[in-house]
Amino acid sequence: MSRCLRIFGAYSFRLTRKHSTIFLGIFFILSVTIILQLYAYRHHEHPPPPPSVGDFNYSPGTFLRGQQPGNISYCLFNYGLPRSLIWSKISVLPSPETGSRSEYGVIYNAIQSIVYMNVSKVDAVTYVTQATPEFLYHIVEIARFWDGPISLAVFVPNYDLDITMQILNHLCHCYPKMAKVSVHLFFPKRILPRLRTLQEIQMALTTTPSSTFESSNLNTSELLTQKLHNYRSLNNKNRAQYIQKARKKKIQRMMMRIPGTEPLPPHIQFEDCSGAGAENVQTYRKNTLMTYPINVGRNVARNASMTNYFLVSDIEMVPSNGLAPKFLKMLRKLMGNQRRDSGCVFLKTVFVVPLFEVERGEVIPRNKKT
Repeated sequence: MSRCLRIFGAYSFRLTRKHSTIFLGIFFILSVTIILQLYAYRHHEHPPPPPSVGDFNYSPGTFLRGQQPGNISYCLFNYGLPRSLIWSKISVLPSPETGSRSEYGVIYNAIQSIVYMNVSKVDAVTYVTQATPEFLYHIVEIARFWDGPISLAVFVPNYDLDITMQILNHLCHCYPKMAKVSVHLFFPKRILPRLRTLQEIQMALTTTPSSTFESSNLNTSELLTQKLHNYRSLNNKNRAQYIQKARKKKIQRMMMRIPGTEPLPPHIQFEDCSGAGAENVQTYRKNTLMTYPINVGRNVARNASMTNYFLVSDIEMVPSNGLAPKFLKMLRKLMGNQRRDSGCVFLKTVFVVPLFEVERGEVIPRNKKT
């Protein structure tokens, strides 16, 4: 065997020395060919991979898709809401962080939770959060998984109250677990909240196109493509009408920035209970570039909590399964049954809850194991 290997090695050595130029040329051609193939593959436009399970954009309330609102409201509205706002029944209080010197007013319990009204303050944990109208649909995901009362503060300057009532009234007719939610309204004292008049509602329905979640659920590239298509399809017959319409829209946008003038509040038409695209609704705060006082909202919602313990979180967060009852069970274990039953609490104690993020397209895990 070793002799055969020696003969093969000697023959190969003689062959490569005799034809070394040919072998070098072949090696060079192969190397250049491989490099060019790799370069072409890297710069070639490959089709996107087929979507896999979980390849989607997260949107709150999708589990309600296809459902229609019923005739029964699961929420307890106060002060004439959602149809009217009776100021004579309202006590506007200052926000809790600066007291009477605060720039913001608060209307507590515009919607009052009816599920946990008679629960002891030591036997529940309140989920404390805040939002602007375009993020309100996240509340159904919290109500879906949170086992306890929910305190929600909503920023409602000017007609943002009307948008808020449109969305919340719709949700309260769609989802029974909205009965857990108490809603508190806060606003700048110089810009009071208001609802649309009957005349404004009729005008929105008859003279202006309604703001629908279905039409607003478009990304920027789709909107630009649609505008480009509309522009290219112009002819001598419809060009003047298009220019007139474009001028009218531009004037409306300019009027938004002039003091004393404002557009009509949008009238929202819901396709179903899911409310797809709710984050794109045009609010007064966005149109006027108003700063959102997030800490004021947190303090309002926290101050409205009726329980000894509460979890302060952003509205886009989703609690894991059984978080509230597991926390109460932990308290009983740390404190003991006798002290716990007597209503004792941990004074000046903060319990830290871990927060996890997932990649786009991943299904939101319901516990630490998944």
